[in-house]
Amino acid sequence: MGTDDHCPPRTTANSQRHPSPRRLGYRLLATGYKVTSLVARSPEPGARPCRSVGGLTVFVLLAVFSLQSVLATQAAAAPPRRYRLKYTVAPGLRCPARSQVKSEVASRMAHDPWSRRSRRVIHVQVTTGLKGMVARIWIRKRSGRKVGRRTFRSVEGECKELMEHVAFHLALVLDPLSLRRPRPKFTPRPPPPPVKPPARPAPPSPTPKVRTRTRVGTRGHLALSVGGVFVLGAAAGNVSGGLTAQVRYRFWKMSLGVEGRVDLPAQQDNDGVDQGRIATTLMTASVLPCFHRRWLAVCGVLTAGAIRGQPRGLNDPNIETLPYLAGGVRAGAELALTPTFTVRIYGDLVAPVPVTFKARDPSLLVFWTSPAVNGALGVALAAGFL
Repeated sequence: MGTDDHCPPRTTANSQRHPSPRRLGYRLLATGYKVTSLVARSPEPGARPCRSVGGLTVFVLLAVFSLQSVLATQAAAAPPRRYRLKYTVAPGLRCPARSQVKSEVASRMAHDPWSRRSRRVIHVQVTTGLKGMVARIWIRKRSGRKVGRRTFRSVEGECKELMEHVAFHLALVLDPLSLRRPRPKFTPRPPPPPVKPPARPAPPSPTPKVRTRTRVGTRGHLALSVGGVFVLGAAAGNVSGGLTAQVRYRFWKMSLGVEGRVDLPAQQDNDGVDQGRIATTLMTASVLPCFHRRWLAVCGVLTAGAIRGQPRGLNDPNIETLPYLAGGVRAGAELALTPTFTVRIYGDLVAPVPVTFKARDPSLLVFWTSPAVNGALGVALAAGFL
């Protein structure tokens, strides 16, 4: 028998080039029915009707495949359901974060099942029990009914492993086809970086102490001082007092000053009887080149002046004025009170040219002769200018 008379005609001209899966399922179902009818029917007259088991098998297989294609198409066309995750961890447990659990479940599925506005809520609660760590799962539907309660336990107390089982179970419940995909590795959240302690604020800089010094710098300055002096051996009686005034110009560590001194009158009794007394008055001017180191000053002293002697208690007094020359050294200290005013304390040691006072009558004794060395101790108040 010819097979061309029994084969169904081809309909390629009227068929679609890219039919949808649902339409393809319907066509496969119709084709299976036609093939079953042709196989079961006998083409020769008078022959016994043929009930082919193979035709029925082909029909059943095509029907099942068509139904599966229709259901898969409807499932693909339906929008995926969205859920909201409520994740709770007991205090003190180091478990993955909520975002990591959501990412782990979504990586096992074909779509992201999470939405913040969904009324379907999946609850995941992690606590500690008597035998280890416990994770409880349930789903609350839109109606508020709770379904799908499950409990997972971890005897070893590893929250990472426990969350892997929870993620696998959720992916299987939400998407049963997730078993066909390979299971990705669960990467726990890295521990947070150590919190650095706040930097301590720098201690406030101490207030600098204001040190009052004599104004010394690269620019010179002028100073004027007045004071008093206590003299030993420069006049009659070996002890006297006087007044001083000085003008000094200082540049860096060197200075040059000019000082005037006036000693008060001093008296001395002559040896012997009826020899009278003598009073002397000293007036000098000194040049003082000095070297300064901080508060210490060392100077040279060059003095020139006049000393006046006046005998007393004689019938023929002889008032005489003689020149006075001396040279020596001075050492002193300068204490600054303010940037302008300074107190100076100093001491002099000088060697004068000898001075002798005699009476007109050669038969009389010598009244007074200056000692070879004399000294002075003085205090002055100086004020700086410029």
